[in-house]
Amino acid sequence: MPNTFSKRGRILFWRRMIQCISIGILLVIPVGAYYGISFINGNFSSLRIMGFSMTMPLEGLEAIIGTKSGGYITILTSMVVPFLLIFILGPVFCSWICPQNTFSEIGDIAYRKLHKRKRWNPKNSVFFIIPFFSIIIVIVLDVIFQNTIFTIFHPAAIFARTCLSIIFLQVLCVDIVLIGIILLIEIFGIRRFWCRYVCPLGALLSLIGFKRFFKIKCLQENCTNCKSCVDFCPFGNDPRNFPIRCRNCGICVSKCTNGALVQKFDLSPFTGKK
Repeated sequence: MPNTFSKRGRILFWRRMIQCISIGILLVIPVGAYYGISFINGNFSSLRIMGFSMTMPLEGLEAIIGTKSGGYITILTSMVVPFLLIFILGPVFCSWICPQNTFSEIGDIAYRKLHKRKRWNPKNSVFFIIPFFSIIIVIVLDVIFQNTIFTIFHPAAIFARTCLSIIFLQVLCVDIVLIGIILLIEIFGIRRFWCRYVCPLGALLSLIGFKRFFKIKCLQENCTNCKSCVDFCPFGNDPRNFPIRCRNCGICVSKCTNGALVQKFDLSPFTGKK
């Protein structure tokens, strides 16, 4: 049992570390640009490191459909690495990297205190389908306005633009108000509003990574059906059933005191063994 708890603690520690590093990267990029250091440019929507470009799938799709600026092969090539990582690890960008998720997790602490840790109602999970329709809405708006609409309103991109504005102009980017509004909604109203019910990027990453190889596995012999995993899951999922909106955050693993949940690679599609 000590080893189990140690492993659970490491998951939480490393996720927190990566979350902090991710926010740090968004702060360092404009500072480097200010001093003429440009080996890394952009943000998490489209990042360029020493000449190598990586573009998130939704943003790449927007660039192709919305702007019609050409260079489709370049855009598609820049999507290969993110696509493969999502296919293998699932939507870990959402839970380990995206700054909005980090802010929302802080807001979730306040929500739980205000609402006295009210247990999630599984019936509400029917609304998780909304972000999948958001993908279609974003693409339609891109075509109508000939622009990359989601990159304008994506909180991660807004945070990156705000960092840039502070470093170069010494003023806050007015877009940051949207992140504040999202947090107020999540603290006083709808828990995890953005990630659960709005974000089309998270929905698309869930679709791409649905058959991922890095999964949450349930050891049925250790499960006591206490449902603490359901209570603490940011999506209100039942992690024991591998739901489509699982983001491999590992919170359920860290909260399962019986060691019934583990994160591991499932290579059965290749080996044929369960």
